[in-house]
Amino acid sequence: METNAQLSPRVAGSPAMLMAGMVREYTMGKIEGIPAQWQEFNRSADMIADPVGAVAYGICTHEDGKEGHFLYHTAMEVSGPSQLPAGFEFLSLPARVYAVFSHDGHVSGIAPLIQRIFSEWLPASDFRHGSFPDMIERYDQRFDPATATGVTEIWIPIES
Repeated sequence: METNAQLSPRVAGSPAMLMAGMVREYTMGKIEGIPAQWQEFNRSADMIADPVGAVAYGICTHEDGKEGHFLYHTAMEVSGPSQLPAGFEFLSLPARVYAVFSHDGHVSGIAPLIQRIFSEWLPASDFRHGSFPDMIERYDQRFDPATATGVTEIWIPIES
């Protein structure tokens, strides 16, 4: 999706999911460490027991009282709690309804798309931003981690 493309999401429900992954704290606008976090995650992801499929997720959450900061989780869904690789932890996501946007291109185009979603699409929609998580990036077989290009889905929790 080009950054000047029409914002036309689909609405999809998602069941509750248990994720296993790494988490790091970032400040808005200072996200340079995320590619290194993905590299570190990818080196250990095959040690995650009981993964559900081969989809990777970048999940943004925040902590109350930490304005301008967010937590970024690099994760995979797992079928249940099990032994985790060193430096990994669990994150439980509730069942939610999401607006799902598609980005086709290099990962560097994701941040401008997210900016447009929150500044253009969400205020003009009939929805409000839902609570936890703040946003999910979904990387499936259409994405090539070696080139950092392909299709990435951006899932924004929504409420009526």
